[in-house]
Amino acid sequence: GGLELLFALSGDGQRVVFRAENVIDGHRLFSAPVDGSSPAIALDGPLTGSGTTTHFVIAGDRVVYVGREDAEPLRVWSVPLLGPSSENVRLSDEVAQPVSNQAPRLSPDGTRAAFQVGTVGGRVVRIAPVGGATSSAIRLVAATAEGGVSSFRFAPDGTRLVFFSDKDVSGMTE
Repeated sequence: GGLELLFALSGDGQRVVFRAENVIDGHRLFSAPVDGSSPAIALDGPLTGSGTTTHFVIAGDRVVYVGREDAEPLRVWSVPLLGPSSENVRLSDEVAQPVSNQAPRLSPDGTRAAFQVGTVGGRVVRIAPVGGATSSAIRLVAATAEGGVSSFRFAPDGTRLVFFSDKDVSGMTE
C-alpha cells in the first residue's frame, strides 16, 4: 500500500484525516493527531472486505465521506472525527440509487451535507444533517429526463442551494 496525497486538517489543526491505499481493502479513511502522539484510527468501519472511500470533508467534529462496501453502490456516511468507527451513520438512503462519485458539499455552518444520488431520470440532490440518520435526508432537487443536476453549491448564508441542471431545454444547461 501507499499514501495518497488526499488529506485535510481539522478546524483546530489538531487532527489530520487522510485516505491510505491498501491493496486488499482499497482506500481506507483514517484520523490521527498531527503531533503523532497516538496511532491513526480507521474511521470507515462499515466498509469491510474490498470496501473503499472516495471522498471526504471535515464538518466540525465529524467527517462526512463517500464510500462503498465490496460491490455495493457508493453511500454517504458520517463518523466522529475521533472515532470510533462503530459510530458511523449512513446519510444516504440504503434503498436509493448509488451516490455520485464526488465529494459532499457542506453548508456554511457545517451542520448539513448535500450530495448527489443517481436515479433512473438523472441525478438528484439530497441534504441531511451531518450527525443525522438516513431518515433525516430530504430530496431537494428533482431529477429530469435530461439528466438532472450536474453541479451544486450552498449560498454563503446557507439558506439556498444553487445548482446547474439540464432541466427545461434538452442539451442546454440552465
